[in-house]
Amino acid sequence: METKLVFQSNLKQKREEALKKRQAQVEQEKLEKQKQLSSQLLNLFDDSDQQQQQHQTNGNNKILELQDKLSDVNPEDFFKQGGLPNVHLGTGNNPQRKDDYKDNYKRDLRDYRDSRDSRDSRDSRDNRDNRDNRDYRDQRDHRDNKSQNYNSYSRRDTSHDERRDTRDIRDNRDSRDYRDQRDHRDFRDPRERRDYRNFNKQNEFRGNRDGDNEDKRIKEMETNENGKRNKEMMMEIQDIQNEYLGIKGEKKKKPKKSERNKFKFDWDTSEDTSTDYNTLYSNRGEIKPQFGRGTLAGFDEKSLSIGSQSQEIINENHWTKKSLLQMTERDWRIFKEDFNITTKGNNIPNPMRSWREGNLPKQIMDAIHRLGYEKPSPIQMQSIPISLGGRDIMGIAETGSGKTAAFVIPMLVYISKLPRLTKETEAEGPYALVMAPTRELVQQIDKETKALAQYYGIRSVVLVGGLPIEDQAYQLSKGCEIVIATPGRLNDCLEKQYLVLNQCNYVVLDEADMMINYGFEAQVESVLEAIPSSFMKSENEDLAQKQESDRNRIYRTTILFSATMPPFVEQLSRKYLRRACHIIVGEAGKAVDRIKQNVIFVKSENDKKEQLGMLLQNGPPPPIIIFVNKKIHCEIVASVVEESGLSSTILHSGKSQEQREHALDGFKRRRYNCLIATDVAARGIHVEGVTHVINFDMPMHISDYTHRIGRTGRAGMEGLASSLIMDKDVEIMFDLKNMLTQTNNIVPVELSKHPAAQQKHGSQTDKSQKRSETVIYK
Repeated sequence: METKLVFQSNLKQKREEALKKRQAQVEQEKLEKQKQLSSQLLNLFDDSDQQQQQHQTNGNNKILELQDKLSDVNPEDFFKQGGLPNVHLGTGNNPQRKDDYKDNYKRDLRDYRDSRDSRDSRDSRDNRDNRDNRDYRDQRDHRDNKSQNYNSYSRRDTSHDERRDTRDIRDNRDSRDYRDQRDHRDFRDPRERRDYRNFNKQNEFRGNRDGDNEDKRIKEMETNENGKRNKEMMMEIQDIQNEYLGIKGEKKKKPKKSERNKFKFDWDTSEDTSTDYNTLYSNRGEIKPQFGRGTLAGFDEKSLSIGSQSQEIINENHWTKKSLLQMTERDWRIFKEDFNITTKGNNIPNPMRSWREGNLPKQIMDAIHRLGYEKPSPIQMQSIPISLGGRDIMGIAETGSGKTAAFVIPMLVYISKLPRLTKETEAEGPYALVMAPTRELVQQIDKETKALAQYYGIRSVVLVGGLPIEDQAYQLSKGCEIVIATPGRLNDCLEKQYLVLNQCNYVVLDEADMMINYGFEAQVESVLEAIPSSFMKSENEDLAQKQESDRNRIYRTTILFSATMPPFVEQLSRKYLRRACHIIVGEAGKAVDRIKQNVIFVKSENDKKEQLGMLLQNGPPPPIIIFVNKKIHCEIVASVVEESGLSSTILHSGKSQEQREHALDGFKRRRYNCLIATDVAARGIHVEGVTHVINFDMPMHISDYTHRIGRTGRAGMEGLASSLIMDKDVEIMFDLKNMLTQTNNIVPVELSKHPAAQQKHGSQTDKSQKRSETVIYK
């Protein structure tokens, strides 16, 4: 029966000292043996004749044995660390010395094997070949030269020896996981860091140890927790740094109460989610390779012909080549997109594509052809069919889009269906009323109304300030079907009872936003209240729809046109419009794209005069309109124009009505090259062929700027608008920069970098102090 020695703990110190001494002796002996072996091997490879003769004469059998053993050794491996063969030298042919050497060698191995129980010696590696003998110790017990059971050996380590480390767990210091630095050989396991401790000599897998998976799982949890902690620490450090530097983070916007319960789609509202079910568009022909079987070098000729035929069908079925009955809902949608028409309301009639589709009376068609109107403008295409049906309209269109004819033509059709005025009915007032903000715009509307009504014999009267009110009262006493007036003079006539509106059922407010800017809110409301409310349609949409189709009774039709939508205009539309159709052509308040805008930054008033002279000499030819803010500047600009060799006329509120009419008529007839005017001429003055508009003084509001430059680029023509801007014009810089950017015009560097152009004028940069931050001193 074999007995096993168990060392007691009181012998620990003595054993360690003895082992250390023995270990030092073993290491010394190894070094001496290595030196002897190296010298012998170097002498072996010496090719000199003298050494060969000496070896032959001595009959050294030991060298012959070494030659046989080293015949298969690679010289490259020989000179590398760990490349020496494990050869034990004897002493010639003496068998007794060979046996002694073997005994000594076994004793050395056994003694070295005993040092395994020391933790320091167990972890030390052989420096010659960097091999870790711990794996082999776990497989074979060299003291008795027998293979031991792995499980029993492991149990002995864990249960009886407290000094053993976790030798069974894979050590990262294993040299197999590193490369040999001398020749970059990779000793790592190519099977993804395979742990040989789980395999026996026959390369059979013995299973994972119980602690391996658990340790791996613990390490993964620790790395994840450390990553989260590091991320949180970095975020805290970044917050502290931002707070120290004064950088404020983005605050989450609280949703409005009206948007909290609002359903949000997965797609954005700007995306096109419509599906095209038309086979002509969805199934297009594609080139399919036939690998030599087709007639076009491997491509499908049939698919090519189908694709070309479908494109021809698409071109043939465009809305421009379809009749009115062939137009589908999709065709009308494409038509509106082509002309940038947007409508809002219920049961809106389709637009008319040409004058023939409008079903207009012969008298109106003859007048249209005589005036040379070939095609209707986008606002006319959509508003005329709606107005002919008796619907109220809220129209927003860009300046110079043809809004005047858009409401005059339906108004004339409406009046033509009513009975002729007699001496008894003339006292009840006109059938229709048109209000505009300026005298010039009123006269312009009256001129176009008379041109379109020349075959009807319909009379119109103009009521504007600057003319004797008695003369205008006399014209009203003779009777008229249409009254075109400014709000101020019209309100005066109503108060003095020169006019009544008892049978006025067609009301038009042109340039409503401009009337608000001029302060006519009270006058406009007073005039609308003077019209009998019994002709108003019901606020109920269903009942209002029935009233519109009722031919036995007449209800009021209200049309409101504006270039922008201020709050008061929106209030008017809600109060006086019933079941209104909203029409938007282009963008509200946007300058037409046909106008090229040129903004010049000047430093002083003298520089402004010089730039004006250069614009007059190098710019487009006359007619030219120059806008100023003050009447005093009109004379200054007139002198600059005269120095440039051009003639000019002046138009402002200080002129009498006769002088103003004379100046405007002379500019239209080309007796004057330039018209110098204040904002009174910004709206409604339609002069054909104006090529250049110059803003000598910049307005304060972007809406005034839009209406000024709208005097050019009308009726489909192109125009140029030049503006001279100074540092003091801070009120308009922000909006002007945005307009130039939106219309793809050049923004001057001085304007883009100016502080006033970075935010809207009057906006607060710093938030007011919170109540909680207020310090109250007792």
